[in-house]
Amino acid sequence: MQHVSDMEKQIPIEAMCLSIRTYNALKQNGVYTFSDLILKTDSELLSMKGFGRRCLSEVRMIKLNGFGSSIKMYEFEIKDLDKKIKDISEKEIRLNKQRIFYEEIRSDYFNKMKILMDASHHA
Repeated sequence: MQHVSDMEKQIPIEAMCLSIRTYNALKQNGVYTFSDLILKTDSELLSMKGFGRRCLSEVRMIKLNGFGSSIKMYEFEIKDLDKKIKDISEKEIRLNKQRIFYEEIRSDYFNKMKILMDASHHA
């Protein structure tokens, strides 16, 4: 297994690219972080309820990669979400400015209409 940073150890298993079966088996057996996972031996994992050979194979790949491929995917997803949030925020700002602009035009229009109506009633 490659060196694992302290940050990687704290990553929740939800962030790993695990099958639903493996994820559920780990969660049900008290494995919540990458650190919890790497501390388990193969025999400890296999003794867990719902955890079989396929799950072990999947976990071995993650351990061998030092969580590298999964963490890169997780970081990519975070960056993608950050960009989407930024895009939405910028769009909201533009829409807000447009709404304020149209409200000003509407208000100005109604003020002018009121002046015209008042003038026609006094004439």
